Amino acid sequence: MNKTEQKAYTWFISQGIPSDVIVFQAHSSPDFIFTDRDAKYEVKRLYGRKILMRPKQLSKLKAQTNVTILVFSDESKGPIERIPVSELDETSERYGSVFIHFVKRAVNSHLVQFECPVKLLEQVNEKIKDDGTHSHRTDLLLYLLRKYLEEK
Repeated sequence: MNKTEQKAYTWFISQGIPSDVIVFQAHSSPDFIFTDRDAKYEVKRLYGRKILMRPKQLSKLKAQTNVTILVFSDESKGPIERIPVSELDETSERYGSVFIHFVKRAVNSHLVQFECPVKLLEQVNEKIKDDGTHSHRTDLLLYLLRKYLEEK
């Protein structure tokens, strides 16, 4: 389980859901299925003000009934948004306060954990520092990218 999925699991338990009815699917969508009711949950991490999803994943989720996307920010203990999958399609750009970005091309599995450009830039920034080629321009670029993503 990644940190966001662990956060969702902890939140389910705090809501009184018994652990023995929660099934976690590590390599499938949705992430969680409850065995005692028709409830399925896909968990998404919020990057700035958006979540990332592949069109293929949305199709797989829409083929099932009663699926909800739970959106967690890094700071939240519970979901900041609950998105019924039945209300989405590939043209959806926003639900409530959350922007939805559909990733249309395949992403190298090593980079999946860095779907947010800020995280990738931070890694590049650290590498530059390690190489001794860091400058104030790198800090400025990171700042501008964060500001841009916050506005999206």
